[in-house]
Amino acid sequence: MKKNIAAVSCAFLFGLAGCSTSTTKQTSTIDDALRLCGLGTNTLAYDSLKAALSVASSQPSASFEKNANQQIETQITILLKQGKQTSDASFKFAAEQLNATRECAVKQMSLLRGPNRAELLEQCRADVFNKLQPSQLKEGVLDAWNQADGELSGSKDVVKMRGYYHKSSFFTGYVTALCDVTGGRFNESVIVSSDK
Repeated sequence: MKKNIAAVSCAFLFGLAGCSTSTTKQTSTIDDALRLCGLGTNTLAYDSLKAALSVASSQPSASFEKNANQQIETQITILLKQGKQTSDASFKFAAEQLNATRECAVKQMSLLRGPNRAELLEQCRADVFNKLQPSQLKEGVLDAWNQADGELSGSKDVVKMRGYYHKSSFFTGYVTALCDVTGGRFNESVIVSSDK
């Protein structure tokens, strides 16, 4: 929702007067994503998609896109149920619009919001896994991916992570890696120790 905020401030200090006027428009990341996908701002589909994306972005998850698609599916189901109960075709139309713009909205939202810390550390886990098993045939699993130092990552740019790597239910060994997430994006991983 657009919010126009007009701010007028005047200050008088030691007999000097100064005034400044500024107008700023604030829009949310969700509104920007939906606008880029061509969805109008007064439709039932817009409101449903906005609600789904809002819930998905407020919940911590290693995969925003998966979470967002689940929330959108829930909204579509609700719209279709309401349409059947009220015999109102607008609910079915809104559900169809929601389904048609789902992919665009999720991708735009993902780009505009940027990844959260859990998503960055999941990208690091996948990179470490690819380094452990570079072949096309991915037989192993890298599980129990947690911070090795036992501290919350907070604003750290390089996070020390630890997990265990195994193949076909046979334990293979622990892996410790450094994950560089400088600038709010995954840059690289470095394996510092491996029992593999």
